[in-house]
Amino acid sequence: MLASGESSGKIAEVISGLAESYRYRAEQRSAMLEALAYPAFLVLVIMGAVLFITLFLIPAIEPLFETDRASMPTTLMVFSLLGRLLNERWMVILTVVVAAGAGFLAAARSPAGRRISWNCLLHVPVVGRLIRETAIVRYLQVLSLLMGNSVPMIDALKLAAETCSVPNLQQRLSGIREDVAKGKRLNEACKQAGVFGGSTITLIEIGEEANNLPAVLRKASSLLDTQLKRSVGRLVTFLTPAITIFMGLMVGGLVVSVMTALLSINEVALN
Repeated sequence: MLASGESSGKIAEVISGLAESYRYRAEQRSAMLEALAYPAFLVLVIMGAVLFITLFLIPAIEPLFETDRASMPTTLMVFSLLGRLLNERWMVILTVVVAAGAGFLAAARSPAGRRISWNCLLHVPVVGRLIRETAIVRYLQVLSLLMGNSVPMIDALKLAAETCSVPNLQQRLSGIREDVAKGKRLNEACKQAGVFGGSTITLIEIGEEANNLPAVLRKASSLLDTQLKRSVGRLVTFLTPAITIFMGLMVGGLVVSVMTALLSINEVALN
């Protein structure tokens, strides 16, 4: 991109566009982290609550059921077994977790592993759509920047596709360049790629007809970015109460199981 800016005499515009692009990506990443911070905190809280119940609460009340082991609720028995496993085999569990994590990271860094992991993420409901839209927004922004600085369309399509970090999508976006090089119009190639929505295809077609693709691509990326931010906001708005309710039900269920078991012991003692 810098080389194209030098050759076209628009190095200042290219550098400004790159700075704006990097600023946008930093803001997007920061907004995503801020939005997911509270749900992540709730997940950590529920994990801490489960560990506390498993390692401290269950062992404290377990002796009450030694005389009548069958009266212990199934939920408490499961957590009791889990607590013993963590206490007696914690080194083995830690070794397995670390080895599995290291193996997963090593596999994810390989080309085949990256392709498989991204393909799995793309098929996750909601998450896959957000990943796809994020990659498309980035692709349209870079393509608009390049074409707006007099980079030939074929080269711009190639460079824009290379900015996509999702292998599955990158392959489809690279296919757009090949189709355009064979003589297809950009909107037809984008439609055949199967990664753009109908409104984006329509905007690209309008940009071609008006001979103003850079501005139209910039507008399309802005519209998709607005939709993406709304989708992320709705997802976070849903996740926060959902995780809170799940945590309450889980901890409440354990408390009810403990209290029911203790009350049954008292009833037996009174009888």
